[in-house]
Amino acid sequence: MFSRQISSIAESKDFEKILLIDDLSDTGLTLNKSIEWLKNHDPIKDFIKEIKTGCLWRKKKSTFTPDFCAVNLPNSPWIVQPFEKHEEIRIEDLKKKIPNKKGPE
Repeated sequence: MFSRQISSIAESKDFEKILLIDDLSDTGLTLNKSIEWLKNHDPIKDFIKEIKTGCLWRKKKSTFTPDFCAVNLPNSPWIVQPFEKHEEIRIEDLKKKIPNKKGPE
């Protein structure tokens, strides 16, 4: 989730104001747990003065409301991002890409 190396080499002033960004607030669990981790992680927890959050999309079912959000979705659709090239591929098409492999009989 967070790099311990980054948190160990940064100076205390680097943690006074934090902007936590996620692409999607689906259930809200990731952002809630991330904030909880930041507020409880030694040694940075004592230096944090402000945490702001943002996301591209927030689903209706999300339990987390970010400070900044590009799109508040009126429902909870399945989101497929451009880099998720296998998200919408069919099993038959995947089988064709795997040479010399047979699928289940």
